[in-house]
Amino acid sequence: MTGTARTLPLTGLTPEQQLHRLWAHEQEERQRYRRAAFHFLTLDLATSRLLALLGMECEARLARIESLAGPRRLPPAAFGKIEHWPTATGIGDDPDAVARRHFTQEIAAAKCAQQFYEAMCESNGMLALQGILNEGFAQKRTEHLLLLEHLETLPLPASTPPTPTS
Repeated sequence: MTGTARTLPLTGLTPEQQLHRLWAHEQEERQRYRRAAFHFLTLDLATSRLLALLGMECEARLARIESLAGPRRLPPAAFGKIEHWPTATGIGDDPDAVARRHFTQEIAAAKCAQQFYEAMCESNGMLALQGILNEGFAQKRTEHLLLLEHLETLPLPASTPPTPTS
């Protein structure tokens, strides 16, 4: 998620601004999940599929926001600066370790998305938006927990070296 969704205050927004903020947030989330799914394709197919599925959940939320917006004009799809997949930077930094670090960044981003929805719920002034926000918050909480659980089963090596056995 880029800084736009997290750093701008969420209180005192007009209904149109709330829709726009939510729309932009979900677009960023969708793009982030799509990029991550693509990059995990060659490393772990199950992880790639999980991330792609989470991206599709963003698509569903975007469709609900579009239907709620009705005749209101939503901003065009904004595809921000393309973030490149992190590459190995140090000695002994293999692609699997880099991928594991990237997955932990996905977990952190999911937690931020959960906090975004929580803040939107708390500051919401549009009754018609409350259902989408409550469902979104529950979904984002579930996404975060799902990613945490998946990290435990991720077949990539841990980022810390194993301790020697005597």
